[in-house]
Amino acid sequence: MSEALIEDLIMAQEAFLAALDDDGAPGIEQALADFRTSLAAVQAVRGFTPSEATRARLARALALADAARIRTNYLADRTRRQIDRLSAANRGLSAPIAYGRNGRLARR
Repeated sequence: MSEALIEDLIMAQEAFLAALDDDGAPGIEQALADFRTSLAAVQAVRGFTPSEATRARLARALALADAARIRTNYLADRTRRQIDRLSAANRGLSAPIAYGRNGRLARR
Protein backbone atom coordinates (compact mmCIF):
# COMPACT_ATOMS: atom_id res chain seq x y z
CA MET A 1 0.00 0.00 0.00
CA SER A 2 1.40 3.35 -0.91
CA GLU A 3 1.85 6.18 1.55
CA ALA A 4 -0.01 8.41 -0.91
CA LEU A 5 -3.21 6.34 -0.55
CA ILE A 6 -3.06 6.59 3.21
CA GLU A 7 -2.34 10.32 3.10
CA ASP A 8 -5.29 10.84 0.73
CA LEU A 9 -7.51 8.93 3.15
CA ILE A 10 -6.33 10.99 6.13
CA MET A 11 -6.84 14.25 4.23
CA ALA A 12 -10.34 13.14 3.20
CA GLN A 13 -11.16 12.28 6.81
CA GLU A 14 -9.88 15.63 8.05
CA ALA A 15 -11.95 17.42 5.38
CA PHE A 16 -15.01 15.42 6.46
CA LEU A 17 -14.48 16.37 10.11
CA ALA A 18 -14.10 20.03 9.13
CA ALA A 19 -17.32 19.83 7.11
CA LEU A 20 -19.14 18.30 10.08
CA ASP A 21 -17.89 21.15 12.25
CA ASP A 22 -19.02 23.74 9.67
CA ASP A 23 -22.54 22.26 9.82
CA GLY A 24 -23.37 22.77 6.13
CA ALA A 25 -25.09 19.94 4.28
CA PRO A 26 -23.50 20.52 0.83
CA GLY A 27 -20.01 20.57 2.32
CA ILE A 28 -20.70 17.41 4.32
CA GLU A 29 -22.04 15.60 1.25
CA GLN A 30 -19.00 16.55 -0.86
CA ALA A 31 -16.53 15.64 1.89
CA LEU A 32 -18.30 12.32 2.42
CA ALA A 33 -18.13 11.53 -1.31
CA ASP A 34 -14.40 12.31 -1.32
CA PHE A 35 -13.93 10.14 1.78
CA ARG A 36 -15.76 7.22 0.12
CA THR A 37 -13.50 7.51 -2.94
CA SER A 38 -10.34 7.50 -0.81
CA LEU A 39 -11.59 4.62 1.31
CA ALA A 40 -12.46 2.55 -1.77
CA ALA A 41 -8.91 3.07 -3.10
CA VAL A 42 -7.44 1.82 0.18
CA GLN A 43 -9.84 -1.14 0.35
CA ALA A 44 -8.87 -2.18 -3.18
CA VAL A 45 -5.30 -2.90 -2.05
CA ARG A 46 -4.87 -6.54 -1.05
CA GLY A 47 -2.05 -8.49 0.56
CA PHE A 48 0.43 -5.95 1.90
CA THR A 49 2.68 -5.93 4.92
CA PRO A 50 2.69 -2.50 6.54
CA SER A 51 5.86 -0.86 7.77
CA GLU A 52 6.04 0.82 11.17
CA ALA A 53 5.51 4.23 9.54
CA THR A 54 2.50 2.91 7.65
CA ARG A 55 1.08 1.44 10.86
CA ALA A 56 1.40 4.81 12.56
CA ARG A 57 -0.43 6.53 9.69
CA LEU A 58 -3.15 3.86 9.74
CA ALA A 59 -3.55 4.40 13.50
CA ARG A 60 -4.04 8.10 12.74
CA ALA A 61 -6.69 7.20 10.15
CA LEU A 62 -8.50 5.01 12.70
CA ALA A 63 -8.42 7.81 15.28
CA LEU A 64 -9.94 10.18 12.72
CA ALA A 65 -12.64 7.62 11.90
CA ASP A 66 -13.49 7.41 15.59
CA ALA A 67 -13.63 11.21 15.83
CA ALA A 68 -16.03 11.28 12.86
CA ARG A 69 -18.21 8.64 14.52
CA ILE A 70 -18.38 10.66 17.73
CA ARG A 71 -19.23 13.90 15.90
CA THR A 72 -21.89 12.17 13.80
CA ASN A 73 -23.52 10.69 16.91
CA TYR A 74 -23.42 14.09 18.63
CA LEU A 75 -24.97 15.88 15.65
CA ALA A 76 -27.71 13.25 15.33
CA ASP A 77 -28.52 13.61 19.04
CA ARG A 78 -28.52 17.41 18.82
CA THR A 79 -30.89 17.30 15.85
CA ARG A 80 -33.21 14.88 17.65
CA ARG A 81 -33.29 17.16 20.70
CA GLN A 82 -34.07 20.19 18.54
CA ILE A 83 -36.94 18.34 16.89
CA ASP A 84 -38.24 17.29 20.32
CA ARG A 85 -38.12 20.91 21.56
CA LEU A 86 -39.93 22.16 18.46
CA SER A 87 -42.59 19.49 18.86
CA ALA A 88 -43.06 20.40 22.50
CA ALA A 89 -43.35 24.09 21.64
CA ASN A 90 -45.94 23.32 18.97
CA ARG A 91 -48.21 21.48 21.43
CA GLY A 92 -49.28 24.74 23.08
CA LEU A 93 -50.49 26.30 19.84
CA SER A 94 -54.12 26.10 18.87
CA ALA A 95 -53.24 25.78 15.18
CA PRO A 96 -50.01 25.06 13.34
CA ILE A 97 -48.00 28.02 12.12
CA ALA A 98 -47.89 28.37 8.34
CA TYR A 99 -46.52 30.85 5.84
CA GLY A 100 -49.04 33.02 4.02
CA ARG A 101 -48.94 33.99 0.37
CA ASN A 102 -46.98 37.13 1.24
CA GLY A 103 -44.19 34.99 2.71
CA ARG A 104 -44.90 36.03 6.29
CA LEU A 105 -45.84 33.74 9.10
CA ALA A 106 -49.59 33.55 9.48
CA ARG A 107 -51.60 31.94 12.23
CA ARG A 108 -54.79 30.28 11.19
